[in-house]
Amino acid sequence: KEAHRSARHLCCIERVPRCKLVVFLMSCGRTSPALLLLALTAVCLLLVAAVRAEPVLIARKGLLNTQAVKDRDVAVSIDIFNVGTSAAHNVKLQDGSWFEPTTAGAFELVNGLASAAWSSLPAGGNISHTFVIRPTEVAVNVDVRPALITFFDAENKETKSVYSTESMLFEIYPFSTIAIGTSVNYVEWATFVGIAAATTLPAVLLWSSSASRAVSSLNKKQK
Repeated sequence: KEAHRSARHLCCIERVPRCKLVVFLMSCGRTSPALLLLALTAVCLLLVAAVRAEPVLIARKGLLNTQAVKDRDVAVSIDIFNVGTSAAHNVKLQDGSWFEPTTAGAFELVNGLASAAWSSLPAGGNISHTFVIRPTEVAVNVDVRPALITFFDAENKETKSVYSTESMLFEIYPFSTIAIGTSVNYVEWATFVGIAAATTLPAVLLWSSSASRAVSSLNKKQK
């Protein structure tokens, strides 16, 4: 029963307001010295976790183009954010999955690099990296793995790694499909102009004839 009560108290520690923390500990002391020691240990661990400074990186990866088209440049953008409380050092980015045989669809690097490195990323800071690739074949389901980011946590003296957002799944369209969808359809425009002329031309001719007769009649009256 006492162990169950201890666990219940520990689960409630984070919800106890600071102004009532002393009262909470005193109640634990009156219940059992062992429970008081356990509560004090838990509080110390929570305080250490709250004040410990460490970098926490999250990354987002995506395409800047609305569509991926064969033989047309595609820009890849990767944003890295440090939402932790200390700087991340020796930050390295690797996004070479575009050029691996496991990727459905073939790509070639056109501009920039699929890897990058920075000496540090301060707490609250962010980094953006962009490079350009070009699809060389049409593919229906292109599944590209997340980018890998590694960094050194100086506070804990260890190297850590995180991945960008979930794998990207998209389609590479042939240029002919996009060209047909975006090209000017002259036949449709000619049809529209013909219909517009057929409906408006009689009205214009009737108005012109009426105006001519009115002017002629006005001139006769003036004479």
